[in-house]
Amino acid sequence: MLNENSVIPDEYQADLLHLRDLHTAIQFRVGDITCRIIEHNAMHQVLIPKMSVYKAVGSMFGKSSRSIRVYAQVAEFFPPEIREAYTVLAFEHFRVACSMGDKWRQVLDWSLDQIETTGKPATVDALLNEFYYAPAENDPEAEQERDMLRQVGDHISGIRAVFEDKRDQLPAGGLERLWSSLQAVDKCAQELICLLET
Repeated sequence: MLNENSVIPDEYQADLLHLRDLHTAIQFRVGDITCRIIEHNAMHQVLIPKMSVYKAVGSMFGKSSRSIRVYAQVAEFFPPEIREAYTVLAFEHFRVACSMGDKWRQVLDWSLDQIETTGKPATVDALLNEFYYAPAENDPEAEQERDMLRQVGDHISGIRAVFEDKRDQLPAGGLERLWSSLQAVDKCAQELICLLET
């Protein structure tokens, strides 16, 4: 069976692991900086919408405002001491755990527990399969719920893509309202996921 060790030559594996850790540190750092900017504005009563902060940071950092929003949300959710306790995990593990709300620790612990059987943390694909997509055995109702989760996720991704693509064509006054609506849809989807998972 193909796995990363049989696909990736030895000389690249250490580089990729190092880059993964570096990438995780960078994403958390950008998220922390974004949160500090928002706090600074609030402390000095500077009324700048969060979306404008995400856009400005994204412009300077070379990422979309959506990416910056995710970095900030995950960084705000996980304080440094929690990140340190799960230091072998990638940022994407934390992003998935963050989306699970109160079940975040179960998600991260499960990822670490895989080291005992596989010698490494769970892949992000395995994590998604375990907590989002894997139906209960012989349970058609669970399979139907998982299909609904996939459809919700696909729908939200589509909305985000259209928003990101057309953002510059939208009137400035409506951007914050539209972004808030999109966040509300996202929050609703995450609550639905949590309800279906419990």
